[in-house]
Amino acid sequence: MATIKNEIDKLFKAQRQKLESIRAKIGTVKDELDWVERSPMTIEDAKANADQWIDEQVNRFDPVERVRTFFFRNGLSGEKLFDLKAAPHLHDLQLVTVHNGYGTLPPLRVDATGLMLALFPDIVRQTLHRLLDAAYESIEPGPPLSERPKMIADLEKKLYQLEAEEESVIASAEDAGLDGFYRRANINPAIVLEIENEV
Repeated sequence: MATIKNEIDKLFKAQRQKLESIRAKIGTVKDELDWVERSPMTIEDAKANADQWIDEQVNRFDPVERVRTFFFRNGLSGEKLFDLKAAPHLHDLQLVTVHNGYGTLPPLRVDATGLMLALFPDIVRQTLHRLLDAAYESIEPGPPLSERPKMIADLEKKLYQLEAEEESVIASAEDAGLDGFYRRANINPAIVLEIENEV
């Protein structure tokens, strides 16, 4: 009887150690996956991102359309050439008192981004690149954006394989009547169903 119990204890410890080892690997892969997905860009990707933003802002402002006013006699004054839109930002409501005493109004912000980029795109671009170089000294970048999709796919495949191994250990322990082999709350349900269908 003692021999049987010893064998069960050995089996329990062996399966438990195997499960803990697999789960440690799962944690490592998840950390790697999170890093690849969320890590800061390289300096090259950050500058490309800034360049794209500049181009989008310039297109929104449409400076060419605005200067058409100079082709017409009534538009030679250039009125409204650099008009900017002002709108309250609801997330920054520092109310100011209206001097006529009728109440309070939120401050208005004038966005000059489009104007600056339309008139001085190269200067703004060079300045942003210089600032990005300075900020990059304290940045720990992840892999280039072009490499991330394959890395993510490989890590997700590895994670799936490890979680399948994890479920196999749990299912084997249940079949052997061993207690204490619980599934994680965030286990992939597709893997559980797959293992169950194989049995």
